[in-house]
Amino acid sequence: MELVFDTTFDCEDISAINKVRMGINLLLGSEEKLAQWAPDQIMNIQKRVNKHLQELISRNRKSRELQEFRRSHRWQQVPQEYQLCSCLEGTEADSYHVLPLHKAVSLCGDTFLEKMREHLIDLQTKASRSLQREVNRCNLCDITLHCPRDLLLHLESELHLEREKELFN
Repeated sequence: MELVFDTTFDCEDISAINKVRMGINLLLGSEEKLAQWAPDQIMNIQKRVNKHLQELISRNRKSRELQEFRRSHRWQQVPQEYQLCSCLEGTEADSYHVLPLHKAVSLCGDTFLEKMREHLIDLQTKASRSLQREVNRCNLCDITLHCPRDLLLHLESELHLEREKELFN
């Protein structure tokens, strides 16, 4: 979900947050596993969670100007190919039922912009050449269109053109 923060977050922060979440998942996830642990093992996990939480809270961060997102407070906006998964995905440390680990977003290079540009060129081609009814999706505007005429009208709409300009300028 897109949320606005007035401080910067980096991969080190995501890692620290996930360490806290992993500890909590291990402590709350499975009664059977927890029953097998010695009290000092449980105490050790609690201490490590506390240590990581204290480090996370006390870390100095740079302030940044608030920047509103055009689709704020909506889920699943980052395509899966740009999500960096944890090697612990699917384990007890990454509990789906308690606190799933956060996935960082890969911002390497201009891959996202290149793919979006290719997608928009493909939509333009389909809108101008196709005579068949087919379902097309504009990933930029998060809208599905059912025929070439609707696609063409959408691609020429003020909203779409504004978003395209905002993305590439």
